[in-house]
Amino acid sequence: MILILILVYVIRTSLNYILVSDQIFPESQVPSDFYDINFIIEVILGELYVISFVTSIKLLVEWFLEKKKNEDLVQLQLSTELKYLRTQIQPHFFFNTLNNLYALTLSKSDNAPQLVIKLSEMMQYVLYEVDSSKMSLLKDPIKL
Repeated sequence: MILILILVYVIRTSLNYILVSDQIFPESQVPSDFYDINFIIEVILGELYVISFVTSIKLLVEWFLEKKKNEDLVQLQLSTELKYLRTQIQPHFFFNTLNNLYALTLSKSDNAPQLVIKLSEMMQYVLYEVDSSKMSLLKDPIKL
């Protein structure tokens, strides 16, 4: 860092003496200031100020991007967990319902045909009509 600051000082001061004319900045052509400790400290502090300002902006932008990336990852994780849970719950529910239907058919219950229709409606709703992670409890998609 010190070597970079020294290099920046030499390049900046040299370019200042070469490129800036005396009509614009008459003090720029005084070479005696080149080795003056106050002038060196002034230039180095100015460069440190610029470096720290630019670094703080870069760190702030990276922090915001990282925060957005983490929020997106959390949302993706929640979405994936919900999909996984759906795949686990639906087959379990379906097989339990089929077992209940089997028991009703063995006992020759009159409720078996109605159960088949309701199961068909529920499976159609779950597979084709549910497209969001939340549903209103007040909404009655299937008349049970």
